[in-house]
Amino acid sequence: MSTRRPPRDADGPVGRPATNANARGIALVIVAAALGIFLIAKSFDTASSTKTSTGSTTTTSTHSATTVVGGSTTPLTSGPGSSVGSSSSVPTTNVKVLVLNASGVTGAAGKLATTLNGAGFTASKGTANQQRATTVIYYVTGAKAEALSVAAVMNMGADAVSLMPQPPPVDAKTLADNKVVVMLGKDKA
Repeated sequence: MSTRRPPRDADGPVGRPATNANARGIALVIVAAALGIFLIAKSFDTASSTKTSTGSTTTTSTHSATTVVGGSTTPLTSGPGSSVGSSSSVPTTNVKVLVLNASGVTGAAGKLATTLNGAGFTASKGTANQQRATTVIYYVTGAKAEALSVAAVMNMGADAVSLMPQPPPVDAKTLADNKVVVMLGKDKA
């Protein structure tokens, strides 16, 4: 009795040459890469989709949505460098916003106040004590959602929204009953 094995075929098992295994390996890599690209692309589509609903009005879009609340509209978008993405809508009526011109550009605060009034806010304008390069949106305690709505109208992200510092950038008389203060910098003037 011999314990020797029969010699192996140089092409591998009978009926399957070595080139067939290479082709299957390459095909598997291509399919995995295509699946990975598809899943990554699909995750971006899902992340930028926003659906908002208020009452009987619902708006859905792949890249942006507009909430409709009591006759006023607030655009909401998401993604890098874009405005705030939110699925909750905030009424803009009766939200008092003070726009302080910290840009040094004459008329910039008035122009923004007009835009905010058109979006349903009650906006007034003023002049800041010092100039700023970048715009920041401050809110009083309990008014963060309103400040985020202002940021959305201005096409700014949530990183531009902050709780009102102490002491506030304006005196108490100027602040009055404004829930949101926009320190309009040169970047948005």
